[in-house]
Amino acid sequence: YLKAMESNGLDDRYREVYAINEKIEHYPKDQVQWKINKDKIENDFKNYLLNIRQKLSYLPEDKIERGIEIVLKIEKNMVSVLGGNFAINKGLPDSKTIAVKDFKINKFEISLEEYRFIMNNFNFNNISYHTSSVNDSYGILRDFKKCVTDSEEFIKKLNWITGKSYRLPTDVEWEFAASGGNFSKRYLYSGSNDYNEIAWYYKNSSGKKYNLNKKFEKVYNDNGEYIEHGKIQRAGLKKPNELELYDMNGNVSEICVDTNGKYCYKGGSIGDDVTSLQFKRYNNKVGDEIFGFRIAL
Repeated sequence: YLKAMESNGLDDRYREVYAINEKIEHYPKDQVQWKINKDKIENDFKNYLLNIRQKLSYLPEDKIERGIEIVLKIEKNMVSVLGGNFAINKGLPDSKTIAVKDFKINKFEISLEEYRFIMNNFNFNNISYHTSSVNDSYGILRDFKKCVTDSEEFIKKLNWITGKSYRLPTDVEWEFAASGGNFSKRYLYSGSNDYNEIAWYYKNSSGKKYNLNKKFEKVYNDNGEYIEHGKIQRAGLKKPNELELYDMNGNVSEICVDTNGKYCYKGGSIGDDVTSLQFKRYNNKVGDEIFGFRIAL
């Protein structure tokens, strides 16, 4: 039944089944062929590791092994997103339906450690309210242009190491993935109707709200306790969305590229209140934004 129909004509819930069926068609039919395929895969992977090791020779000798682990971890965490029709900016005057092609996006924001190793810059630190640990997401306070430059340089270096074509997600891809793609349950936020389940923002990350007059206001959590400056968190501590993507709302606002090729950012950060934890596109004029990025393919 599935084979008799065009993939694009199937409902979204059947398209993935169709794709799996197509892959099964190419599986080996006997043990001899399985072994040949297994040996080839193992040999290809060994050669790939050798290539990564050679490319990472710019790192200090005692950091190369960890560098290899980081590259493989980044690649392992790429999530396949099945495309579909998506209404961007839904409910707004400029809302429109766009066809999204299949793509991949990382389940986590790029971490400070990943940035340091790929860029061979172990003195680099996040620019934020607090000193970050290496496992925290990369984050830059207020400087949108620096984050854009850092993200593009990181991706260029990663592509040179891996031979892949990683990039920043488009704003449409980001919004589609944040909403759960074809598995969306129509939550208010990415993965939940409760923002505390899925997002770090100024109240639950020990944050201080920065007002338009450039003065810090005292901020209290829901228990009435005074909180200090906000801190960038390690990605993956909150609940993921329907595609197993973490921190699509909050922590750091993520750099994307819009349909005109201009850079924008989405998702809100630890410098924001709840109203900024949305899927809308932002510009670079918000006062106390923390910028970061995740990669797509």
